[in-house]
Amino acid sequence: MIPDSILQEVKQAHPGYVAHWVYYEHGTPTMIVARYNKNSLSEKKEKFFDQWYFHANSWNHGILAGTLPLYGLNSLSHEHPFGAILITGGEKCAAALHQLGLAAVTNCLGESSVNKSDFSSLRIFNRFIILRDNDSAGINFARNIASQLLRVTKNVEIFVCNLTPDIPKGDVIDWMQEYPLRGRSWDGFKPLSDAEITFAKTGLCQEIEKTKVLVHKCPEVKFKAEHMLFDGGPLPLEEQILPVPSFPLDCLAKPLAEYCRIRAEQNCLPPDFTATVFLGVLSGLIGKAYQLEMRPGHDWVESANLWGVIIGNPASLKTDLPLKWKMVFDHKPLILRDFSLT
Repeated sequence: MIPDSILQEVKQAHPGYVAHWVYYEHGTPTMIVARYNKNSLSEKKEKFFDQWYFHANSWNHGILAGTLPLYGLNSLSHEHPFGAILITGGEKCAAALHQLGLAAVTNCLGESSVNKSDFSSLRIFNRFIILRDNDSAGINFARNIASQLLRVTKNVEIFVCNLTPDIPKGDVIDWMQEYPLRGRSWDGFKPLSDAEITFAKTGLCQEIEKTKVLVHKCPEVKFKAEHMLFDGGPLPLEEQILPVPSFPLDCLAKPLAEYCRIRAEQNCLPPDFTATVFLGVLSGLIGKAYQLEMRPGHDWVESANLWGVIIGNPASLKTDLPLKWKMVFDHKPLILRDFSLT
């Protein structure tokens, strides 16, 4: 149960309180979303929402951290028309379907935030009907919902249904007001009478049966399976080149450092190009002639094995450098004793 003090806080948090919806997980209330109207006296009401969540045995004002639950999980025991779970855009529409005794869920934070909710609780079901709004946001919502469902369950049938093709931005509430409940002045929030519930439910199920279509065959949604691989459209590539520290030539013996510096200047390259290749070739020349005993009295020894990589633009002599070093060592043997080339 939610304490009356919390419900009073929800209703008095902002002017223009309209309604609130309780999110349940495993039968326990975990979150509350409330709607308010900024211009409650105006015909054009600008709505906004606020949230509360249950954590550490207390209710807190704000939004849950991490992945959010779905609204309507407590309705999954209701009737499933067509053997399917209905998915709507927003708590108001889902709550209206709950009044009709139908199983319906929606994500938190609106149609544009589908990827912020956890759909894993639906993995045991294999048939869904998305009741989308009649606008571009509703089309994107259908695509994103279908992607999320495919990520959590296999062998699933997903249908999409546009109940209001003749009502711009229309949704299931608009359909109920315009058709089965026309003339009854229902605002989408008030409880319906038993007669209204029976009438609206019968008409809704008939309309869904007539208009539902598989999501991947819907010409408006144009859903493809690869949509589930990405969240949103493609983003432009951002090229960011981080600064590279200069090669520490002073770590090498002075003759080697000077040789690498001269070779770098001759080839108009940074010293790390020549030094990296030089160290790889030098380790190969040493081979197993010298080994390090890693622990005194232990048989763990390591040879001078080094791997190096050169990263540069095309035509920056990345390939030529190793060949030049090979020519040097093929014709001018390296004397390791004094670190000089003869």
